[in-house]
Amino acid sequence: MAWHLGLGALLVAASLGLPWWSAARTARAESRAGMIVELLLEAGHEVGRDGPPDPEVAFARLLMLARARDVFLGDLEMAAVDDEPWVVAISKHYAFRLAPIPVDAESRSAVGSSPGVAALAWPIAATGPAHTMFYAPEDGARAYTRNLTINAFGFADRRPSQQAGRRRARNPFDTRLAYRSQDDERWIIY
Repeated sequence: MAWHLGLGALLVAASLGLPWWSAARTARAESRAGMIVELLLEAGHEVGRDGPPDPEVAFARLLMLARARDVFLGDLEMAAVDDEPWVVAISKHYAFRLAPIPVDAESRSAVGSSPGVAALAWPIAATGPAHTMFYAPEDGARAYTRNLTINAFGFADRRPSQQAGRRRARNPFDTRLAYRSQDDERWIIY
């Protein structure tokens, strides 16, 4: 009889501990992806002032910036994706891309402007701890989305476009802290 109580207590503890462990794993993966997106944008700025940066130099600069700021990049590696411009990297749970984005035609400052650069992170798989997409453009605010509308992941047909986080034309539902993108995904500015 005592072993029944012990087994029951163990199962109750597991049922309470498993969701906590899963949430901690998700928070760790997503906060790390947000930091890497910011570092990737900074690395691209520093090495790509006159056109597209050399992907290997930008990746080396990313590794150097991460080491200086104590961000773990042990599982991050460059990816060779033929149809991807500029820099692509993959970690255990996320794919990262640094690439040009078209000039926003709605903006008054768009006349005579050159394309901007943005860093984007999205989950590699539909399951696992990575759910959030991160977007850091050089000409706007950093934002993230829970990826509920477009459900982007991987490198096939579910891959997001480079301007996935671009704000669509202003609408009455946009606030100072959140906006809708061109594909109707809700992005939260952080």
